[in-house]
Amino acid sequence: MTKPRVLLVDDEPMVLSGYRRQLRNDIDMTGAESGKLGLEAIANDEPFHVVVSDMRMPQMDGVEFLKKVKQVSPDSVRLMLTGNADLETAMKAVNEGNIFRFLTKPCQSETLLAAITDAHKQHQLIVAERELLEQTLKGSVKVLTQIIATTDPDAFHQAESLQKYVKKIAPQLGLDNTWELEVAAMLHPIGLLTMPSELRAKLAAGAKLQTSEAEILAEIPRISHRLISNIPRLEETANVVKHFGGRYRDDLKEVTSQTIPKGAKILRILHELTVLEDRGMTTTEALAYLVKHPEGLDEKLLERISALVNDFGGGNSQVLDVSVEEILPGDIVKSDVTTKDERLLLKKGTQITDVFLERLKNYNKLVGVLEPIRVDRRLQHS
Repeated sequence: MTKPRVLLVDDEPMVLSGYRRQLRNDIDMTGAESGKLGLEAIANDEPFHVVVSDMRMPQMDGVEFLKKVKQVSPDSVRLMLTGNADLETAMKAVNEGNIFRFLTKPCQSETLLAAITDAHKQHQLIVAERELLEQTLKGSVKVLTQIIATTDPDAFHQAESLQKYVKKIAPQLGLDNTWELEVAAMLHPIGLLTMPSELRAKLAAGAKLQTSEAEILAEIPRISHRLISNIPRLEETANVVKHFGGRYRDDLKEVTSQTIPKGAKILRILHELTVLEDRGMTTTEALAYLVKHPEGLDEKLLERISALVNDFGGGNSQVLDVSVEEILPGDIVKSDVTTKDERLLLKKGTQITDVFLERLKNYNKLVGVLEPIRVDRRLQHS
């Protein structure tokens, strides 16, 4: 098994050299003589499995240091070493620094090694859990989004546009789990699966809805919330979806801002932005319009998002007219893709995935797809 990568921070050089000499066969140790140097080591090196810190150090004590470690390297398991074994210090260390274990000095190397070994196992559990979350859960979410795409291409296009903005700005807004907001952006229309196809058609055509149809539509966010709540670890995502509402709620202005999660407020702003872009506005024009008409939106968040959002670019591309057989995964369609009998298959702006490509080929065999299809293709795809 790979040696644990350990950062040990102590303002006494002799302590560091002693532990390095005694534990060199069991751990891969980096020493630092201050919290500042410890943070620099974390910033400049590969992630540490375990971080051990002395409590009493000048300028930055162990609790403050480990609090910062939690922010910059949340997967690192944190241990505290101190000669001050009073209850108040221990409680402060555990509560503020989320300490895995609290050890008193002088600490025998065998005792420290046992604690580091347990902390390394805890780190492996943390990483395994995250990988399970990121791979298995994201794989499940991908399947659900493909189902939404085949059920309602227009809804999928809007959700995809929303997610692209979330990926770009959410990390800069100080959110802890940006992936939850990305999932909420993609899954918020899942309640559409319960809606009759006739009603979806009227909605896509912008036709006036009867009272009973409007009532069904208004239930979509709550249905989406219930469906998403059944997936483990998506409880907060489900809550964001419930308060966001997307294009299915017309009572958003009646909900007080205090009851709405921050993620839902962000999605509301980005949703309005993508709607205006779909109507032909540039990103700059759409943001300017929203700033002048912020009804139902969090104005402070709107100001921050306006400062962050820029038009998407990135890389050279070319516009091509292609057949179904020539289209490639990664291409972005520049106009709606329909069958010869006028069924909408893909909305303008949709990025081609393997599933979409198979769908196009199948429809092309059965009823025919209108060709050529205009796409935006990154040069690396050609």
